[in-house]
Amino acid sequence: MARLQLFWIAWGLKHTKAVKKLFYYLLFTAYHLLLATYSWSQVGFGVSVEPGAWERQKKDKDKKPPPDGYAVEIASRFSKKPEDVAKLFSEGFGRKETIKILVMSGKANISHLEIVKMRNKKKTFTEISKKYELDYPTIKNEAEEVFRNVRYGVAKSTAIDAQTIKKTKEEKDE
Repeated sequence: MARLQLFWIAWGLKHTKAVKKLFYYLLFTAYHLLLATYSWSQVGFGVSVEPGAWERQKKDKDKKPPPDGYAVEIASRFSKKPEDVAKLFSEGFGRKETIKILVMSGKANISHLEIVKMRNKKKTFTEISKKYELDYPTIKNEAEEVFRNVRYGVAKSTAIDAQTIKKTKEEKDE
């Protein structure tokens, strides 16, 4: 406090509450200005306009993501569209569950959508197989075998794609 009083006396100010408030206000403001300028130095603000940026955004929206390797492989095994299998994945069905649905629909000669409706009503595969007079353990074994083959096919195609990408990069480097 003695230093503050000496400061006020040196500037010719009297020691009053108003002067004290003003001093602390100025001190507080200076501190925050210094703190703010320091933090602003780490953040860059900017806006830029590029020619053709809107067109690029539209093209990006129109692009569809590449199909899932499992969806393509499963669809080819059961002669279905990859989009239908991918839709089952997006509805929450797992890969093995999707394969079981497709195996059951093939054996019962019904649409896979009927089995999906029953699964959405919380019916088990055992109940569904009893309704269509199918043997569930054989369906389960077939689905396991198909899943192993699909997994091998996807791994093989991914390895081939990786080799192709590597070769094209090497050709570009030469």
